[in-house]
Amino acid sequence: MSTQFPTLSVPNWQSLITGARPSLHGRIGNDNLTPYTFDSIFTSSMNVGMKNGISGDAWWSILLNGHLTPFYGDGTSPTLTNNFGDASYTHGHSDRNKDIAYNQRFHAAINSQTVVRRSNGSYDIIQFDYDLFLSYYGDIDGVSHSFGAQSSQTQSAIDDKVAFVRAGINAITAIDAVTQTRTVFIITSDHGHVNVGGHGGDAHTLKTVPLIVYAKDSQLASVQNSLPIYSTFDTVDIATTIAALLGVPVPRQSEGSFISPLISALVPASKWHHFCFDDHRYMVVDDDDRTIGHLCQCVPSY
Repeated sequence: MSTQFPTLSVPNWQSLITGARPSLHGRIGNDNLTPYTFDSIFTSSMNVGMKNGISGDAWWSILLNGHLTPFYGDGTSPTLTNNFGDASYTHGHSDRNKDIAYNQRFHAAINSQTVVRRSNGSYDIIQFDYDLFLSYYGDIDGVSHSFGAQSSQTQSAIDDKVAFVRAGINAITAIDAVTQTRTVFIITSDHGHVNVGGHGGDAHTLKTVPLIVYAKDSQLASVQNSLPIYSTFDTVDIATTIAALLGVPVPRQSEGSFISPLISALVPASKWHHFCFDDHRYMVVDDDDRTIGHLCQCVPSY
């Protein structure tokens, strides 16, 4: 899959989550650490009531300020719905103009335990109720800068991360089996590295990034859904495709197309009844005429 030029982190991460190229969103370097102002897959999911989250370096909290499900307190009484009838209960700022359902979700969030620590110091994922979650790992990039992309240190960092991600996938898949849910795992990158370490230019190794998708019991590995190693898709297609899988509006400034082999392999055929086109807006409707995705974006390549 192709990434965007310049092959730097901040511009390309904005392209990945918004579907907009740097020529549209305007970020061309890593020094502009201010919140992303374009619509993203996080705002699209949050606006329809889905729960999202991230993990990673601190600068992600700056870039995605305003894009994530609210999680805050204001130092007043606990947000408990059974306190609303108590005349002595003081409503804080986070309670005003919020309905009971919102406060129930908020209270459930602050009391839910997602990770538990074991006696040997390791951690287990025991609950994962996110609709969309992004995990950023920067260690491979850092080691590549220091020792080069082909170094043994970089390969060791890759091996460690493969084992770490595999353990996470196994844990979440086990939870899915209990909760009767299915998680789609998408692994990609913002850029590559030259052999001596570094990026930013237009070399093939910098502009080519992996796209690995896994979902238990899917048809992703079937012959009819196989993709060529070097396909015509690029990173702006990721946000558009994730929006389709979630059934939420495509980010408004997205320039990406749908990675149709992924959608056809991951969405049950029973959900694809017919297509409606209205002023170039793409809608998916199931057999019960229930809209499962109103993807509000013109898709010229369709």
